[in-house]
Amino acid sequence: MNEEKIRELLMPEKTELHIAGLTRPVKLMQITDSHLCHADERESARAQEYAQERTRAFSCCPGFAPEDIFERHLRYGKDNGVDLFVLTGDIIDFPARKNLEELDRMLNRADIPPYLFVAGNHDWMGYKDMPDGPVKRDGPRGR
Repeated sequence: MNEEKIRELLMPEKTELHIAGLTRPVKLMQITDSHLCHADERESARAQEYAQERTRAFSCCPGFAPEDIFERHLRYGKDNGVDLFVLTGDIIDFPARKNLEELDRMLNRADIPPYLFVAGNHDWMGYKDMPDGPVKRDGPRGR
């Protein structure tokens, strides 16, 4: 895949809405279905293997893992004056501790705009082989 095609796939679409009563323009950026796939030794071997399988499945462009694309979108929003990110589900692929920590790290850097997080089914549901036991499910800390 050539570099131009990769840029085309990663470029956000733009839509302009006019809402009566707004006193100034507001830039929102919606990010959805990123499917970040991280698991480490705190999860089962099957969960770690699953994370690797899912990373390959959700890597739309050679050399770009889901977290690369997600961070690229966050940077794009920051660089283009986004006022609020609207994260609309399936930002992570399953609720592994490492997934939640990585998402928390990416979202709570001081240099990105605030965000609204609406959970999708993958953000809170386990995968088919998820072991019983405690898993942090409270998602990222908001600002």
